[in-house]
Amino acid sequence: MCTIVNKNGHISFYGKYLTSILPIIELILFGILPFSISFITTIIILRHLSIKYTSMNSHNRYLVQCRRCLELHLSISLISVNCVYILFTTPHNIFSVYLGHLHNQLYHKNESEDELCSLAITQKSLDLLQQCYFMSTFFLCVLTNKRFREELYRLIKRFVFILFPKKNTNNAELPLLTCRNRIRIITSTDSDRRNISGNYSTAHCQGASRSWSSTSNACEANELVSILNKNQIIL
Repeated sequence: MCTIVNKNGHISFYGKYLTSILPIIELILFGILPFSISFITTIIILRHLSIKYTSMNSHNRYLVQCRRCLELHLSISLISVNCVYILFTTPHNIFSVYLGHLHNQLYHKNESEDELCSLAITQKSLDLLQQCYFMSTFFLCVLTNKRFREELYRLIKRFVFILFPKKNTNNAELPLLTCRNRIRIITSTDSDRRNISGNYSTAHCQGASRSWSSTSNACEANELVSILNKNQIIL
């Protein structure tokens, strides 16, 4: 039945609760409150990232560009999730509130049950659209976030390697060169270059000191030979 009536033929209190009170509660708890929290946290996260990256002084342009790219992908994914949430959940919440008042008016006007059921079908269709939001977040992250795609691809490769170990023994699993790995490689190469330059300078100094000591030893030997020759001539 599309209506809930009591024995006297009037709408019961439970029916009024379902048509008038519950839609407003759902609109506040499942519509306004989640979107407000998501919107505020998105602003806080993006502001924190922008302040963090602008305050950092990095001499490597590629490192700065990679971090900006991460910030851009994260911003796009968060804003897209908020927009999709509004598009998928708002029609159901608004129609539920409107349907409660419309349901009471149609019932008091003794409208046919087919019209009430058609409204119920529309409500269920919008409810299905609202439920599709929870499924769409995964595909939305795959489409908008490059880092998420890379990690998902790596996870799939690991599962395939675990399920089919014999086919993948010859092919070693190569880690994906994600943006974080690039940052680590860049920082490691910079430190390695510094270590190499430091080792080269110390080795150069050690070689110079060794050559200096060898030349001084040769000079002392020549002086001793000349002194011995002079002594032999005198004798």
